[in-house]
Amino acid sequence: MIDKHFKPKDVLNLFEIKQITKQSLINYEEKGDIPKASRETTTKIATRYWTTDQLPAIGEKFGFLKKPKTPKIFTTYSQKGGGLKSSLTHTMARMLALHNIKTIVVGADSQKSISMLLKKEAEVEDFAQLKQKKELGLYHFLFEGASIDEVIEKTDLPTLDFIPETPEISFLERKLRNEMTRKEYVFQDKLIPKLLMKGYQAILIDCSPTWGSITEASITASQFVLCPIEAYTGGYFVVDYNLKNIREFCEAVKHELDSLFLIPTLTDSSKLSSQINAHYLNTYPDIVVPYSIRRSVVGAECGFLNLSPIEHNPTHQLADDYRKVLSYVWDKVLATERTQ
Repeated sequence: MIDKHFKPKDVLNLFEIKQITKQSLINYEEKGDIPKASRETTTKIATRYWTTDQLPAIGEKFGFLKKPKTPKIFTTYSQKGGGLKSSLTHTMARMLALHNIKTIVVGADSQKSISMLLKKEAEVEDFAQLKQKKELGLYHFLFEGASIDEVIEKTDLPTLDFIPETPEISFLERKLRNEMTRKEYVFQDKLIPKLLMKGYQAILIDCSPTWGSITEASITASQFVLCPIEAYTGGYFVVDYNLKNIREFCEAVKHELDSLFLIPTLTDSSKLSSQINAHYLNTYPDIVVPYSIRRSVVGAECGFLNLSPIEHNPTHQLADDYRKVLSYVWDKVLATERTQ
């Protein structure tokens, strides 16, 4: 994880702050309304900067995502892999945390995609280190008596934690499927109450692209499902089945979602991509997000740095895509509070 320094202009760009100027931000810092910036002197002029762990207090005051009144629980699922599922979860989690919304990501994908995005693996040089390196995850919490504190790991953000995927995730899938009654409710009954007691305001469960007992338990525990779907042939051929699977399962277990979001991803300038994206907008008007996330090499760069595109390059078009998608989704999520 690279420890980035954010100068006043960087902060304004990161949170897309338009209501105040750079000088106004400095004035807020001098008055003590936001965290005290460090000073870096490269010439005769000292430059202010904030570190990553200071940003949530600034995001809460000036950012584009408001705090929820009640905790929000999400499942990210798509039958088609490679459609930015984990990248979306990662970016959403980091941006919520950067707005001082206490967030946890639950890794539930055997590919370990979200764990790799949230925390870079430390290098192991000898066998003794390897023996001490064992991580605990969902399986250990549900079936081996590990406490919730033992399976939660920290990130560079004080408002963002995660439960990592471990090799036992595949064994957990089999154990739920073959040995457990009420397996659809295991997260709702055992995991979510513990996380709510820890004060998390947003819980994001990142599922495998393969439908199974873990996915079913995740959806049953969630109020919202995010379905990123590639605006290309692979996404087009699975989208109907993907949505049907979720809806029929929710009907079978009598679970009513507050919202389901279909999010077009990996769009490009080709005619086919534009046509498929238009098909999504016309065919699923009640659930499709009217913004898409484009295909970009910047996204791959972010993964290596363990940063969201908005942090890595806040003025890039990809960062703007994510801001629009997240703002739209979060506004809809908060709107459910006003209708309840």
